[in-house]
Amino acid sequence: MFTRRNFLTHAGVAAGGVALLSKVSTAEAEDAIQATNNNKLATDADALTAGQPGADYTPVVTPNNISLPWKLVGGVKVFHLIAEEVEHEFAPGIKAFCWGYNGHVHGPTIEAVEGDRVRIYV
Repeated sequence: MFTRRNFLTHAGVAAGGVALLSKVSTAEAEDAIQATNNNKLATDADALTAGQPGADYTPVVTPNNISLPWKLVGGVKVFHLIAEEVEHEFAPGIKAFCWGYNGHVHGPTIEAVEGDRVRIYV
């Protein structure tokens, strides 16, 4: 059962936590956020012109699979997928024909970050 005493105790703890967290200067926090945003914009612009991921980009690791290669054409990442029948071995000696993309049953990993313009040809 939730009583007034429990409510006041939890409210007091929450208020104390907020007081501790607010010790960070708002100006310092705003400066840090602005510096991060400026840095991100610069790396994103560099990434589009160079065709490479930005410095703060962490590539996706998909176990037992590959990432689909792409080309930068006019500021757009262009991917090519080929749907085809693939022989897949589920366990040693257990094989089946399945539909897949680019020779893989699960298909390759398509990597894009927020803001990327993407075109996928199937």
